[in-house]
Amino acid sequence: MSKIVGKLSWQNILFHAEPHKRFLRIWLAFIVALSFLYVIIPVSYELNWLSYYEPVKKGYVPFIDFHVGYPPIGFFIYLPYAVLSNFHTTVFVALMRMTNGLFLSMSVLLIYLIVNRVRGQNEGILSALVVMFSVSTISTNTCSSESIALFFALLAVYYMLSKKAALTGLSVGIGAMTKIFPVLLIIPAAKKLKPSRDKVLLLGSTTMVVLFANLPFMIGNPFMWIGAYTFHGARGPWETVWALIEGWYGHGGAEVLHPYYEVFIPYMQFRGIYPPSPSDHAYFLWSHPWLPTLLLILGLGSLLLSYFLINENSLLEGTALTLFSFMFFSKGYSPEFTVFLLPFVAMAFKRVRKILLCAAFEVGTLVQSIVWRPGMYSSSLLAFAVILRTALFLLIISLLTLHLIRSQEIVRRTIIRLPKISLRWFMDKLVIFFILSLLTIGISTQYLINTYSQFSLAVETKTRTNGIELYKTSTWDLSNFVKKDRVLLNVTSKSPTTVSLVRGNETVWTNTKPQYHTKGLFIIDNAAKSYSLTTFMAYPASNFTITDETSQDGFGKIEKEASALNLTVVDLGKDNVNSTLRLSWPINLVAAADFKVKVMYLQSNASRIILGIFSTTDNRLYEYEVATFNSSSIESWRQFEANSSSVTLEGQSSFNLQGHEIGAINIIYMVGDGANASFSLKNLEVQNMGKPKALDLGVRDTSQILSQIYVAHQYSLENPTMIYASYSALTLSSAVAWFSLFKKFEKETDRKH
Repeated sequence: MSKIVGKLSWQNILFHAEPHKRFLRIWLAFIVALSFLYVIIPVSYELNWLSYYEPVKKGYVPFIDFHVGYPPIGFFIYLPYAVLSNFHTTVFVALMRMTNGLFLSMSVLLIYLIVNRVRGQNEGILSALVVMFSVSTISTNTCSSESIALFFALLAVYYMLSKKAALTGLSVGIGAMTKIFPVLLIIPAAKKLKPSRDKVLLLGSTTMVVLFANLPFMIGNPFMWIGAYTFHGARGPWETVWALIEGWYGHGGAEVLHPYYEVFIPYMQFRGIYPPSPSDHAYFLWSHPWLPTLLLILGLGSLLLSYFLINENSLLEGTALTLFSFMFFSKGYSPEFTVFLLPFVAMAFKRVRKILLCAAFEVGTLVQSIVWRPGMYSSSLLAFAVILRTALFLLIISLLTLHLIRSQEIVRRTIIRLPKISLRWFMDKLVIFFILSLLTIGISTQYLINTYSQFSLAVETKTRTNGIELYKTSTWDLSNFVKKDRVLLNVTSKSPTTVSLVRGNETVWTNTKPQYHTKGLFIIDNAAKSYSLTTFMAYPASNFTITDETSQDGFGKIEKEASALNLTVVDLGKDNVNSTLRLSWPINLVAAADFKVKVMYLQSNASRIILGIFSTTDNRLYEYEVATFNSSSIESWRQFEANSSSVTLEGQSSFNLQGHEIGAINIIYMVGDGANASFSLKNLEVQNMGKPKALDLGVRDTSQILSQIYVAHQYSLENPTMIYASYSALTLSSAVAWFSLFKKFEKETDRKH
């Protein structure tokens, strides 16, 4: 039995299950429970992945036509599920969860195998149980690829223990191309694998996996491909103590300011469109510009320190120290990162300390996750979670460092021995092959750099300001496009405007509703035809905001007649949904005891009128029904008043508004599906602290439009033969270089023995 435990492997688990029966029962029960949970847990961020794959549905190729935020394996891992399910949510989510559940289950098995081999079965089972009972791991694993990266990272550790350099490098490379974190395992692996030939085999196999995973995209569009990696360098900090120092209390997403279609423009070109800003997390302007550089230096320094501290008898502790010390200086941390890091805490520590540290880690992650639940955001709660996790990281790093310093072998093991190199060493044919390969790599790389430097990354900008009249169309002829050009438009108006791109007589793009600010992107697929940008003034300009919510199934009109503001809404009856116009007057006051809002109106045909009062204190809209769909047409002016005795649509008393900061007054006008109706507003008055104030109902039939067009020309292979030849030479020479170096050190090792 001791022989089996001592040489624990996959085969022993499968064919000699008796010594591991206790763990296998627990593991199988975990798989059953996990499968059940993944059936009943509501769908959440899995839908983000479907949006990531949406361009593929339209025929665009990742890393070539658009850049993504993951390495190739990490992005492509779920893509077949989106295609096979035809982007059906239920099927895609089921397949994604099945995959993540499988990798998490296999990761738990690896945790047991690793710890059992190092510390025995009881510690192995305890380490696995800690991960099995991690609520944050189970919940966030449904919608992230961390468990896949974790599996390959653990597989690398497993092969380190067996001193299998090639398999370790292969696992690290695949893991790094899923999520970058596993590349850090190069540090403990290089220390564990002592012979120089093994270090070469480790680095060579990792490098070749990374090269082959990226090669097709490097050839297809190097500028788009590199953006998948360099984009993260421009991002600001998030959910770390460094983010708190910078005053950023948001998450790491850039989708608020940057719609997903912007991924069609390479990051290098995008920098010319968006200057860094402290409010733009995707292109962040640091208030402490020295901080990111300092964090990078400290992170790299932590890796060097980890390398010197790791010794042969403390691989698990050294691996955990490498990961946590580097992550401590990382500018960002998302809750799903815990899926990857928690198992290394479970493996590095023993008994009660393991349980306490993992429990604290779990609490911090759960609090951090709760912050982003709907209606749960709190900057103080986020700061608490960040500070708790930071303190925990410091504690983990300190405990691991002290443990490694106390190791008796540390002094002897940290000595770096370089091979003895003489002139005769260079005369070896393997070394000559190695040098020639390096020269070929250098020549190929230089050719590619020279070729790519000839491509202009400048973004052409076109700007136009023009006047426009109500219900009239303005046309701007555009020309000089090249096929595959990315054209980003930014149209700003003082009135809701419909914006369209027309190719000949065909409308190829339009905004979904009239807007004050329209952003969009389209790709030129036929440069031979003429294009024009058309703008249609759908509503008048005013000092209040007009929001069209007819959802392309109707339209509205707003006109001023004498002292009354007339609204008309027509629903075409195509979608079985009501159509709505929303008017909003910005105000700034604190509601007193006598706060009230008065509305004087006329109504024709069946329609619904709602008065809304927006409180910035609790970020809520308090709504009062002025007229219902059952109301008949009225021919005389009526008045509605919302005061402290009024009741909202949700049954709340307006008395609750006293002391609130009021940010806006809204009028919401709604007509039924397939109907049309009109509504006249003669007076809208706010009274507060005994002072009445009439809100401005004036409109203007003319407006100004500012149109900005950004044209980003795209890279295309103009001399494919030389490009293919250069990449072929680079790839082949890299393989030859690593192989030659490996064989050379293998000969040196054989000679010594």
